[in-house]
Amino acid sequence: MTHAQREYRSQKRIHQDILNLVSCFSLIKKNMKILDVACGTGVLTEKLLSIYPYLSHHVYMIDIEELTVPLDGAYFIRGNLNSTIELEDNLFDLIISTETIEHLYNPHGFLKELSRVLKQGGRLIITTPNIHNIFSRALFLFTGDLQWFRRWSMYQPGGHIWPLYEMTLELLLKKNKFKIIKKVTTTGRILGTKITFPVRGQFWGEILIYFAEK
Repeated sequence: MTHAQREYRSQKRIHQDILNLVSCFSLIKKNMKILDVACGTGVLTEKLLSIYPYLSHHVYMIDIEELTVPLDGAYFIRGNLNSTIELEDNLFDLIISTETIEHLYNPHGFLKELSRVLKQGGRLIITTPNIHNIFSRALFLFTGDLQWFRRWSMYQPGGHIWPLYEMTLELLLKKNKFKIIKKVTTTGRILGTKITFPVRGQFWGEILIYFAEK
C-alpha cells in the first residue's frame, strides 16, 4: 500500500489546497529544503516528490510516531513537537504544518520553534480546524462544544486540545516573526457527515490555511 492510499478523504482536500498554494506562489525551487511537520504516513511529502522530483533528498519529515513505510527521497526524524525540535537554526526554506498545532500543549512554543528552524525569508503553510464556521457556531450555541473540539474527544490521546480562533492564531504568528501573506479555507463539510460542498470562507470552510513569510 502506498502512502497516498493511506490518505483520508479530509486530508485529500487539505493537501490539494496546500499544493494549489505551493503552485500559485511558485514556492518550489531547486535545492531548497522543506520540512513536513507531523507528517503522519508521509502522504503530503510523497505528493511533493511526485510533482517535483528534483526535491529528492531535500525534504525532511518529523512526527512523534515512526514512519511505517519508508519514503525514498525524504529524511524522517522522530520527535515530540511539544518540545524542542532537534534541528539547527535557519535550516529550511519552506515548512508545512498540517492539522498539528491544535494537538499541542503550547502553540506559541511550537510556532517559536518553526520560526527558529526556518530561514529568514522562508515560507510557512499551517492549517487548523475552522471553529468560526456556521456548524461550529451552532454546535457551541446548543452544546457549548466546538466542531472538532468535543469535550469527550479532548481527553483522548492525541486529540484536539487547543481550538484556535483566527485572531489568536494571527497574533501568535506575528509574535513569532511571521507576516501573513494569504488566508484561505478548504471547502465546507456538513457537521457529522462526509458530505462536502464547494463553498469556502470563514462561515463555511472546514479548515483554515495560513500562508506566511518569516
